[in-house]
Amino acid sequence: MEKLKVEASLTRSKTEVWLIGQLQDVLPANVLPTTSDVRKVFCYHHHTEKKTVSESAKLTSYQILELWDKARIPTTYDTHVIEKLKSVFEEYQLIKKNKGRVSDAQRLREKNFEEKSRNLFDIAHQEAAQLIQIHEDRVFLEDQRSTRQMKMSGIDKQLSKKEDRSEERKQKDEDRKMREEYQKKASAQSSITKIPDSSNSESEENIEEQQHDGGGNDCSRFGCQCQRN
Repeated sequence: MEKLKVEASLTRSKTEVWLIGQLQDVLPANVLPTTSDVRKVFCYHHHTEKKTVSESAKLTSYQILELWDKARIPTTYDTHVIEKLKSVFEEYQLIKKNKGRVSDAQRLREKNFEEKSRNLFDIAHQEAAQLIQIHEDRVFLEDQRSTRQMKMSGIDKQLSKKEDRSEERKQKDEDRKMREEYQKKASAQSSITKIPDSSNSESEENIEEQQHDGGGNDCSRFGCQCQRN
């Protein structure tokens, strides 16, 4: 048993990367990733799988965006995420060049690097605070940017039901508005059809008067003929 522990420790030491630690192929599933988390996944693709810098950044960005989407927090564009990942890797490459130096300046750079690595790899939309509609999501983002005490626990069923009901109410309101609009149009069309045409009424009255006058003469004429017969 002791031998197995020693071998496992040696294996981890061989696969650990300076200032990065043990590489990972996946990000933690219940929090938004830190800069350290994304760097480990990036370097896994780049060093272990021998992917290019661009490919490693793209593959890592997929996992990052999936987690932020799970947290329902608006993010910046995909291309910006990829560029930020490349920048994080370049920063590591620069400090790595001087890792053999034993100086106060180098130690300070390494210390600052490690402290920054523990911070959130923040890809939130610049107007995320205004775009987030659920208070709990806003609180979660603030927590991940500071103390990082909160965790995601998969799909919140209660919240999902609440969102479904909200969407259902919204759809019903839209349907109701459409019906009301249709009824208004139908009512307006019916009113137009029932309004009498004054010009036609006057013409009909004139025709009736003419027929009445002409009809009287005809009756008189026919009456005379009838009397002769």
